[in-house]
Amino acid sequence: MQKYRLYSLTFFILFISLTLFVIIGLTKGFDQTVLDNTYNLREYWWKPINLLGGTYFLLSASLLTVFFLLLKKKVTNALLFSSNLCIAFLCYQAIKEIVARPRPEMAHSIERTLAIFSTYSFPSGHTVGAIAFFVGFCIFVLEKNWTLKNILPYLSISSFVGLSVVITGRHYLTDVIGGIFLSLLIIVLLLEIDRVFDVNIYTQKALEYIEDWF
Repeated sequence: MQKYRLYSLTFFILFISLTLFVIIGLTKGFDQTVLDNTYNLREYWWKPINLLGGTYFLLSASLLTVFFLLLKKKVTNALLFSSNLCIAFLCYQAIKEIVARPRPEMAHSIERTLAIFSTYSFPSGHTVGAIAFFVGFCIFVLEKNWTLKNILPYLSISSFVGLSVVITGRHYLTDVIGGIFLSLLIIVLLLEIDRVFDVNIYTQKALEYIEDWF
């Protein structure tokens, strides 16, 4: 469907535009204002929400999901779901190194373990990972159509994860917004690839080849 191409182009333009604004410093004042005005919201209950976008949760939940899909013999779903997560991880890590945006200074005063903040800030890995998992779960595991009504609950959960890293001072708000654009871009690109090439056909051929080989 043409809508996937339109969404892909839209998210790409939004992400590239925001990235350029971050690089040249146009968002600095806005980001600092948001951090200053959310300082008093830093209660302990935001930290557990961080965990939903953390490595341990995402890795364990993703492995369980893929294992479940393979048990159900939904190999194509497992392939698309895991590809989404892997591509999202590689992309945001690469972009962090390219943009090289320092973390908010207050992040180091909130947490004593500076190793947590050894990476750069843009885009937010928690946000990218949360959307890749939750929205990806909706699309590739539950096989729901790409509509706002379907993805909104999962996008909302992911957005709360993104909001939590801003409130706890770990990221700027534009890091989170950039993470949203990037992760949604990857999902719609995979949907477009699946639509054009019908990944299921190639998956079945590969499985038949493997069965013949063994």
